[in-house]
Amino acid sequence: MKCLVCKKENKRTEIFCSFCRYPLGVKKISEISQKELGIALDSLIFATAKKRKKLFGGKKLEQIYDELLYAYWLRPESALFRFVEAKILLGMKKKYLKYPVLDLGCGDGIFTSILFGGKINKNYDSYSGVDFSQNDVFNTKAAIPKDFFERKPPAIGFGLDIKENSAENARKLGVYDRVETGDARHLPFPNGSASSVFSNIIDDVKEKDLMQVFSEASRVLKKNGYFVFTVPTENFKKYLFYSNRANDFRKKGKMKEYARFIGMDRGRSLWQGIPEKKLKNILGKTSFKMEKKIEYAGPEFIQLWDTGFRPFFHHLIALRNMLLKNSLYLPAKKVAVAIVREYFSSFARGQTGRGGAFAIIVVKKI
Repeated sequence: MKCLVCKKENKRTEIFCSFCRYPLGVKKISEISQKELGIALDSLIFATAKKRKKLFGGKKLEQIYDELLYAYWLRPESALFRFVEAKILLGMKKKYLKYPVLDLGCGDGIFTSILFGGKINKNYDSYSGVDFSQNDVFNTKAAIPKDFFERKPPAIGFGLDIKENSAENARKLGVYDRVETGDARHLPFPNGSASSVFSNIIDDVKEKDLMQVFSEASRVLKKNGYFVFTVPTENFKKYLFYSNRANDFRKKGKMKEYARFIGMDRGRSLWQGIPEKKLKNILGKTSFKMEKKIEYAGPEFIQLWDTGFRPFFHHLIALRNMLLKNSLYLPAKKVAVAIVREYFSSFARGQTGRGGAFAIIVVKKI
């Protein structure tokens, strides 16, 4: 075998030229087989697993963090946001989230399932029904295999979502006693049927409808039941990345740049919180009293969440589907999660306290 550099002859068994050490018989990257790719990914996982360390000092928190990363592995900013919420809610479960819980705005039910102790088979994620022909790419019916859960959570209670497809997906999980499609202003559940109501959709409710939503939550709750909900604070809009950058361009008269960046905002800057005076008025008229308020998500965290991986999502889904076809999905996913797990963990630490962009509020029916 003649060396391409020094032009000297070598034995065919030589991997490197005996004279100048130029590679002769090293396998081309383009010739690596699918089986060898699988071996390489498994080996990478094995080599890095030894360095795995606990990040949050609690078995349940570690499990929830990993479960969320595996479920939302293509959108780690979503996994991180959910995890910060879960850290707070985990400490509230025994007292404030008692069965039966009404999951108001349950979506596909995956987050609540994980929060309540569900363990999802790592061969699956939350993206099986993604449809890019729709503005809301998740407003589709997803395939829920029989072995989707390695361990189902204990009974949760009820679920409700305004989107039929989301409600159907949550229903297929088999973790709720009952899931309905409906409007938060007109809950299709009997008086006093829930011990707790949990909702992270209050930011989608128009101000004029808030009284009706709280009134309905009070109606379906048992006496001394709890309504636990998330809501943006007065800091939320100050911390956003795209809308604030857009406004900077507008002040400078750079309207093309303004239009581009406000488009990337995708309506988040329109989300509404509930001013303290307004909330007190609503609670007073709907038989609730304030029990607890915990703020979370600081400015750096919100900027990561606001930018995130959404612009690359179409390409990431294409990669996911290719990996599925080539039986490389799980090894590649494990490597991706291992990298993201360490890299983004600092954003998930210490995100509670005054000055947060969001708050989890607990009110009690009296």
